[in-house]
Amino acid sequence: MADIRVGKVAVLDLSAWGAEQSGIRQHVQMTELATPDRYASHSVFTDPGAYATLIGGLPRDIAALCRTLQGLLIHEAWIERQGLDPADFSGQSRATLPVARRLEQLLTIAPGPLSIARPGASRALATCRDFSLMMCAVLRHHGRPARLRCGFGKYFTGHPLHDHWVCEYWARDAQRWVLVDAELDELHRSLLKFDFDPTDVPRTEFITGIEAWKRCRSGAIDPAQLGHGSTTRSVLCPRQLGARSARTRGDRDLGMGYMARGGRAEPGIGRRCLVAL
Repeated sequence: MADIRVGKVAVLDLSAWGAEQSGIRQHVQMTELATPDRYASHSVFTDPGAYATLIGGLPRDIAALCRTLQGLLIHEAWIERQGLDPADFSGQSRATLPVARRLEQLLTIAPGPLSIARPGASRALATCRDFSLMMCAVLRHHGRPARLRCGFGKYFTGHPLHDHWVCEYWARDAQRWVLVDAELDELHRSLLKFDFDPTDVPRTEFITGIEAWKRCRSGAIDPAQLGHGSTTRSVLCPRQLGARSARTRGDRDLGMGYMARGGRAEPGIGRRCLVAL
């Protein structure tokens, strides 16, 4: 198995999967960094660039920041449930953008302070990745260690474990990593009927890709339980789960086919495992 260092990430070539899976698990565990401060600096995806002053004035309080992001972004799957017309967003793409480009887009749609909630039709089309990436960028801008985590949420419909992304930040006072789902607003709570605080998602409600991989390997869960909405069955096999979770230890590549090279898709990404270093 090759271990090729590219900038700040190590690329594990999984094309020869004949290697012992236990060896891969050991490598992933060994490359998990002990210091949270490693995640306080920007990556190419979270760096706001020329728009740093725009996010500098956003709330530092986690709950307030979630509400702010909900006033800027709208999830593509929730447009009609928000009482809006999908045609209003027909010119936008669901592609995940680096934060600098997302901020540029927001200003193009509606110039003005980001701290003021926008009418639904003036928000930017997004997915869970975008809510999490923006949250991560703002927290890092304020010097708080944060990273994206890819995995599965138990609080959606369609599959028992729904393919999902959240942000995780280091709470210095509590000395622990805290999961935040910035997408979940009061409408989500009303329709999904979850009873936890989205600013501190219980580990029982969201499992990371690597944990899902371990549970699939042990037989604790059926891979068919993993999916996205009602249209995809078992979106990942166990070997993909391991690679996918490791790719998102930080947000250094943003996973989902991206490498930290300007946000372009990297051919063959499904056969490789990126671990933040």
